[in-house]
Amino acid sequence: MKASLIVAASGRDTHLVNTLRCALAQRYAQLEVLVLDSVDNRSLIAEDFLERKQARIRHMVLPKRSRLALYNHALTHATGDVLIFITDHVSFGPYFVDQHMACYLEAQMGAVQGRIVTSETASSRVPTLSRTCQLKGQFNCLAGGRTNRLGEHNFSVRRQAAEQIGLFDEQMDASVEWAGADYGLRCYQAGWHVRFEAQAELVPHGRQSVASERLRCQQRLEGHHLVAQALFAHRHLSPLMRWCHRVLQRWQGWSDIQQRQNDAWKAVAAEADAIRVHASEPSSLMIEVMTPHPHG
Repeated sequence: MKASLIVAASGRDTHLVNTLRCALAQRYAQLEVLVLDSVDNRSLIAEDFLERKQARIRHMVLPKRSRLALYNHALTHATGDVLIFITDHVSFGPYFVDQHMACYLEAQMGAVQGRIVTSETASSRVPTLSRTCQLKGQFNCLAGGRTNRLGEHNFSVRRQAAEQIGLFDEQMDASVEWAGADYGLRCYQAGWHVRFEAQAELVPHGRQSVASERLRCQQRLEGHHLVAQALFAHRHLSPLMRWCHRVLQRWQGWSDIQQRQNDAWKAVAAEADAIRVHASEPSSLMIEVMTPHPHG
C-alpha cells in the first residue's frame, strides 16, 4: 500500500525543516510527502530546503486556510491508500510511517491514532469517547488498543474509509480537537475499526506565538470553542443527552460568569485596600517637617 504523509504547515519555519527531514528519512518505500502550506511567505531557509527537495516533496500553497481546510484538501489531492496527518513542528523516528501502516494489515482498519509524546506523565488509558461524548484518556498513552477517537494530528485514515465518511467538518475550526473526535467517531460508527497505536509516536516542538495563544484564550472566553462541542453533541447524542448537554453548558457558562465577577470584585477590593493604606501613610514631606532636628 502507498502512504501519503501530509504535513499541515502554518508558519513554524524553525521546525518545518526538521519535520521534513524526519519525513524524508522514513524507511517505508511507497511514500508520498505532501506539504500543505497556509503561509505564502516562507523564510529563506525553508524556501531553499523545499526547492532543493522538490523532487521528493509535493509543496502546495493554500494561503490563509485553516488546518481542517488543509486536511480536506489532502483528502482530495493525496494519492496514497493511507493518509497520515501531522503538523509542521514535530519530530519522529524512521519507522514512524511503518508503525501506522502495519495497523492497516487488518482489512477493516479505518483509522489509526498515534501517540503524542509530551512532558506530562504518560497515561495508561487509551484515549476514547464515552457514551456521553466526554473525552477520556490521553494521547500520551503507553498502551495501544481499540478506540473511537482521533486527535488533532498524528492520525491516519484509510482512503476507502475517508471516501465513505466524507470530509472534516470545517464548522469546527474553533476546536480541531473536537473535529478530530468527530471524524474518529464517524469512522467508528460507519463500521470501521479505529486503533490507538502507541508505537507510532512523535514529539511536538515549540510553542504557539503569543498572538495565536492570546486569540485562542479569547475564543475560549467568548465561547467560540463551544460551537464545535455543540455541533458534535447535536450530531452524536440522543435528544435527551443533547438537552443535558445544553443544560451543562449553560451551567458552566453561568459558573464562568460568576467566577469572573468574583475575580473582578476581588481586584476592586484589593485596589481599594491599596489606596486606603497609601492614604493612611504620612507623606515624606510630613515626615520631614514633623521629625525634630537632632540639635534642636
